[in-house]
Amino acid sequence: MPITRRIGAVFTLSLLIAAQPARAEEEARWPKSPDELAVTLSVQHALEEGPVVCTVTLKNVSKARLKYATSMFEKGAYCAADAGWTARKEPLCEKFLICGNIGPYEQDLYPGNTVSKTFYLHPSFLSIPSGKAAVRFGWRVYRIVDKPAEKDWDRRQLDLLFDLKDAQSVEILPATERNVAATLRNLEADLATVAKRLGPREDYAWCSDDPSAAFVDTIKGCRHKEFVPLLFRAIDQLPAADFRRQLVGVVYESSPTPEEGFSALADYLSSPSPAAADEVIDYWVQEEQAHEESKRRREELQKPLLPEPDPEKALSQKYFREIIEADEEAWKDSKRHPDTRLTKEQFDRLRAVKGVWVRTLLYSYYPDKCPAGWVDALFDDLKQVVRPPERFQKLLTDLDDDSFDVREQATAELIRSGPTFAWYLWAAPLDKLPPEAANRLQRVLEKVEKPELPPLWRRAISHFGWYPTPQNQRLLDALTSSDCPSLVSRAAQEAIKEAKKRQADDDARKIETDKPGGK
Repeated sequence: MPITRRIGAVFTLSLLIAAQPARAEEEARWPKSPDELAVTLSVQHALEEGPVVCTVTLKNVSKARLKYATSMFEKGAYCAADAGWTARKEPLCEKFLICGNIGPYEQDLYPGNTVSKTFYLHPSFLSIPSGKAAVRFGWRVYRIVDKPAEKDWDRRQLDLLFDLKDAQSVEILPATERNVAATLRNLEADLATVAKRLGPREDYAWCSDDPSAAFVDTIKGCRHKEFVPLLFRAIDQLPAADFRRQLVGVVYESSPTPEEGFSALADYLSSPSPAAADEVIDYWVQEEQAHEESKRRREELQKPLLPEPDPEKALSQKYFREIIEADEEAWKDSKRHPDTRLTKEQFDRLRAVKGVWVRTLLYSYYPDKCPAGWVDALFDDLKQVVRPPERFQKLLTDLDDDSFDVREQATAELIRSGPTFAWYLWAAPLDKLPPEAANRLQRVLEKVEKPELPPLWRRAISHFGWYPTPQNQRLLDALTSSDCPSLVSRAAQEAIKEAKKRQADDDARKIETDKPGGK
């Protein structure tokens, strides 16, 4: 009885609550006064030579539900250091990709709630010393208004209500052993958190919601050799190729001399499985191209401007010359070490790397710098990657032997040697084997875990397929030449197939574009 009464009482209370009319939620409104909002600054990192990371927070201190507006190009929050540090030069024009709706966007902020934006101040400066730094920060609070416009997408615009400004003194800590170690521990914890959030992911070039973006922005532009081991762990773990490439450059920024930076990268390429070998070698290729582009800019700047009687054309001519000058100046002071191109001695060291996949990438990027004898040795080693062991081929044949005992022994040995033969077991064509051998191989596969290609192998094969140069085609041909398939040869075949599909799609688009009236 007591239990019954208790249940009944709860049921009655529920009915009473449900019977009460729901209170209409207050509709959000634009702020009427700056006093309804408060802006504050918090410091995550402030270390000599970076990182210097601050977060600006906007809080609704009123009792009303407020709304505010932002856009892709005006986030509202801002933060800058007022210090005597030498700033990096910036180009007058920059190309970038717009991804998504440019806005404006309208967002709600409930009483007591906050919204924040983090700023990474250190990459904007060539070098950051220790000491006091005044940081200006604030939040421009906008509303959305409708204004006449020729296009519908430009009708809704931002209108500034007020600008919440403030300043704060920030202590930049000296780069002592203790302070650097403390920052490094925090960065290691950040990377561990990122790794958990990423989980198992396929590779991609770039992703707008990549969980590792904040970590990369924090460590990018820092100059501490103590960070280098962490950089390599991050380079190995991150799925975004763009971030891996950026961190390769940070290795040089973190090294006191370009020679030390190269030595660290060369040691990495000589390690058992350098997952980002493609990005490392690509960095040096991009460095050479950047120097060639600088040479072209300097040659262009040495040419006198042609006489132009039209004032508007003369002004445009002068403006484009200023753009080239700004590009050259910005590039010249964009890095700690102006020249990190490979020297002959450094390239010789790279050619001596034992790892076959690193050497394939070296040949892929620098075929003209690879002697014929070295290339022959590379392809001999590459054939060993896809050539199955003789013992495996014998056991595969024995699965269909006339003797039951031989078939049983072969099956048992394949199961025991599963980890060794897994690359070939999982690529064996079941549909082309005799029924007895196919049935036994299926039993073996149930006991042997399917291996995955290591990131270095997978990325190298993908690179060969994406760039159909003669040397890459030769590499793919070598990987698919084995009579007995392996997971490696299967991946190479898939890369060739994808490359042909992309070429066919490109050809189809070109035909469509070349048609009269085509776009």
